[in-house]
Amino acid sequence: MVYLGVDPSFSGTGIVLYDPAGKQIHFYKSKPPGTNANYQLLLSRSALIAFDLVRALYDYHEDVITVIEEPLLTTQKAASMGVLSASLTWTLAYHPQVLEMYSVNPSYVGVVGRAMMKITGLNKKQAIKHAVLQILEYFTKVKGYDIIIHNDKLNNDGTPKARQLSTDEADSFVLMLVLLAHKGVLNPDDMSFLKSIHRNFYYKAKINQYK
Repeated sequence: MVYLGVDPSFSGTGIVLYDPAGKQIHFYKSKPPGTNANYQLLLSRSALIAFDLVRALYDYHEDVITVIEEPLLTTQKAASMGVLSASLTWTLAYHPQVLEMYSVNPSYVGVVGRAMMKITGLNKKQAIKHAVLQILEYFTKVKGYDIIIHNDKLNNDGTPKARQLSTDEADSFVLMLVLLAHKGVLNPDDMSFLKSIHRNFYYKAKINQYK
């Protein structure tokens, strides 16, 4: 069983794949070129992000449980985000490996971000990333996981260029933690560590199942 977390965004969709058997956490960022200048481009860019989701699962043959952040429907970008969210949701819903699907209200990541802002003095996105980097260090040093941040850009020798974790990928990992807690994948020590970062990481967000 592998777990897939998705934070949809046209500026850079964050994708995280959690593999407990292989003790690996993979991060991907999908940022299609161009703009949403018209409906055709909007659909095309949504399809490219959906393709990157499918590509992230290419090397895995296990069942997948996935979580995606719901779109915030009260913003100026509500229409375009609704199209993107629907494209990604139905791509995953009909993917033969996806066994279960869940969604999390966008307010949860905001709750975590505002809490971390008070501690770090950073803006919301950077504060979440700061917390996630601490949690990833715990997963590497305590739980023995490898963290792989994928990059399509290559060095001259053909190896992927190193890059830093994006804020969208950090958001996707926060969603992933909600899913892992909901499915009982995290043990009591893991949950205690999350609580030590901030009690809002221990807060049980509302998670909705639709497959």
